[in-house]
Amino acid sequence: MTILLGLILLFTAAAVTLVGTVLHVGGTQGFPFGVEVGIVGMIGLGLVRGDVGRRTASRRLRRVSERYQDETSEAVRDRDRLAGELQAERTHLPAPLIDTLVAPLVDTLVAPVDAFDGDGSGR
Repeated sequence: MTILLGLILLFTAAAVTLVGTVLHVGGTQGFPFGVEVGIVGMIGLGLVRGDVGRRTASRRLRRVSERYQDETSEAVRDRDRLAGELQAERTHLPAPLIDTLVAPLVDTLVAPVDAFDGDGSGR
């Protein structure tokens, strides 16, 4: 709709300019008339260019959004596949081997309880 209005203003300004030059509108009335026609033409051109720019930006944004959505779904599939592989490995390892591999990691990641005074303040 905005493009249509812009084109109407642009073509109207062009037609008025053409009629003005053919009829030789001149003298003191010609300059203000030309300024007014130029303003109307610029408004029409601005409406056309603005709407085309918005549509182009919208298409570009849609393409980028679809690409990121594809990458996200691929990452989710990879995460689910790796989680399944990890779960399969955990079910196949014997319990003493899990304790041997995991216990040292847990001890290094969890702060010892005696590091606090008992009330949890750390003083």
